[in-house]
Amino acid sequence: MNQSRLNFISLRLTNIILFVLPLSLALNLINHYSLDSVFVIFILVGVAWSIKTQNSLLLNYLNFKESPVNLFFILFFLSGFLGYLFNSPMLEKQWGEILGLRWIFGFYGACFFGQFFYKKNGSLALFSLPTLLTLCWLTQRHLAQNEGRSFGIDIRFMGFYENTNHYALAFCLLWTYFLGLSFFEKNNKKALSLSVLTLLLGLITILATYSRSAWLALVAAFCVAAFYTRKKEPIILGGAVGLILAISIFMNVFNLKDRIIYSLDTSSFNSQVSRMTVWKVAGQIFLDHPWFGVGFEENVRKYPEYYKKLGFESEYIVGHAHNQYLEVLSGAGIFGLIGYLGAFITGIVYFHRRLKVATSNKEKQVALGAILLIVALMCSSFTDATFRLHEARNYVLLLLGFSYGYLKTAKSSSFSGSSAI
Repeated sequence: MNQSRLNFISLRLTNIILFVLPLSLALNLINHYSLDSVFVIFILVGVAWSIKTQNSLLLNYLNFKESPVNLFFILFFLSGFLGYLFNSPMLEKQWGEILGLRWIFGFYGACFFGQFFYKKNGSLALFSLPTLLTLCWLTQRHLAQNEGRSFGIDIRFMGFYENTNHYALAFCLLWTYFLGLSFFEKNNKKALSLSVLTLLLGLITILATYSRSAWLALVAAFCVAAFYTRKKEPIILGGAVGLILAISIFMNVFNLKDRIIYSLDTSSFNSQVSRMTVWKVAGQIFLDHPWFGVGFEENVRKYPEYYKKLGFESEYIVGHAHNQYLEVLSGAGIFGLIGYLGAFITGIVYFHRRLKVATSNKEKQVALGAILLIVALMCSSFTDATFRLHEARNYVLLLLGFSYGYLKTAKSSSFSGSSAI
């Protein structure tokens, strides 16, 4: 086979690999378990590429090195492990949950792919296309299943997920990342049109979930994006959408006003009361085991004991703390929370710096998208345990890992030491 033929095959293979990430963003909406295989593919491609280029620094490609974020990861996992060790029987189930924490390697696989994407000059323009097509399919499916009805508290949108909140909390992270990409899309009108269409259709599906945690995340992310960019056009468009939503809420269109008023109702046992109840239970578990918690998922097994201890009815026990910070505190203690928050705060600082010194619109897009995703994650985590959801965690690992790997590789002469977080 001649060299030109080999080069052609290599180019086609590279283009296929580059399109894996946009496809993965849509695939997570259909079958989030399949993303585990995608992360493995990223790592295998990293191994193959490093061998091909005869680069011995494979650990650098996968970002295994001493850095603040890695130290925070280690602190987070070590604290949760000690919680298990000190406060659980350490049976097969507990060991299985500890080994299940291998999902963190997906972040490092995505880090490599970000480097690969940058070196191969991958395009951000088509990022939203597979997701837009998937949203069209999911919307059509939703309408067909509900006889043409799009909105309704009794027909909340959930796509292929088993829970409408799971869809909202996961997709709002992807939505905010696309928002960051669209703010700095200048030269490609087709790409901007795709992003805007994806954002508008995605916004409708998130509204149709009636998930208040996701709504809060979107508002916070848009405010942060407006602060960073200060561009009139997207702010005017966002303001127009906000005004339409405000009028719709005031007029109680699709029961949006009822949903917000319901959030303030604590007169009978409902989701608000169940949340406040489990917050007290998770808080008490933390107070009894402050340093390392009781193990990442062991806290839920202790709920019956603590509900009874605090005088709450056992039939109202829920499956998690509905607050990511209390979830971490009860499962991994104060050291676990320091590790968890430290990793994301370090990420915010890094992406903020990269945004400020970025020399291209692509770098600005990636940096802002990562910032907005973290903002959405942190805001939604006050009333839900977003990061514990497999669906949402996939987007966190995939997009933040990709963003770091991409920006790490991008050259920026005005910011020295930008590759270490």
